[in-house]
Amino acid sequence: MPALYEVVLNATYSNQQIINRWNYVLNTPPTGIKGSEALARAMGCIPSGGSLPTGTMFEKIRALQASQVEYEQIIVKEIWDLADFYTAPFIPHALGSTSDGKPLSPVMSYGFVSTQTTRAVRRGTKRFTGIPGSAAEAGGGFTGGALTAMDTLAAAMTDNLTYTPESGSPSVFQPVIVGKQDYVVPGSDPPRTAYKYYPDYAAQLPFLAFGIVWSKYTQQRSQTSRQYGKGI
Repeated sequence: MPALYEVVLNATYSNQQIINRWNYVLNTPPTGIKGSEALARAMGCIPSGGSLPTGTMFEKIRALQASQVEYEQIIVKEIWDLADFYTAPFIPHALGSTSDGKPLSPVMSYGFVSTQTTRAVRRGTKRFTGIPGSAAEAGGGFTGGALTAMDTLAAAMTDNLTYTPESGSPSVFQPVIVGKQDYVVPGSDPPRTAYKYYPDYAAQLPFLAFGIVWSKYTQQRSQTSRQYGKGI
């Protein structure tokens, strides 16, 4: 049975908590390592020799961001397997890679949107805060260099992630957008609706969007939940 993973990256920027999430499906489990750790390594979030690997999706995210963005930890879990869980702090914190220009408010973000491949699941969106002043154009646009870097990240989020062990076959993680089931929170008054994964992979499968392609917004986006005093 394939496995469905959730990746969470926790960061802070201007004292605001920043959280980004992704989902991936793995069909063949790795040998000698949990799938959750293999995914963290495939994303480029585990240091080797004291430094983070290059050419990874995580490096491409940080390449867009001001050095004031501080990544604190990664959390990866298989949704229905309680033993397949991996978390690691970034010691020291992993920082955005750009120090040119005064960075913008945490409300302002790079924006990305996915294609929709099934009517059962809406398009995915991503917001990455920490826009350096050197990447911003008047009126809310981006410089040519920033737009090129955004295209590079969009391609990385579209591509499969691969973990290649020293021996054995590679493990390939396929990006998906997840549709969750709504439910009424027990005891809420007035009734409040929340969302959760379906109870198992078979039930979740009709609400997984495969074959997605990410693309950038060419104008800056706003994220009101990251206003000062709010947080994510």
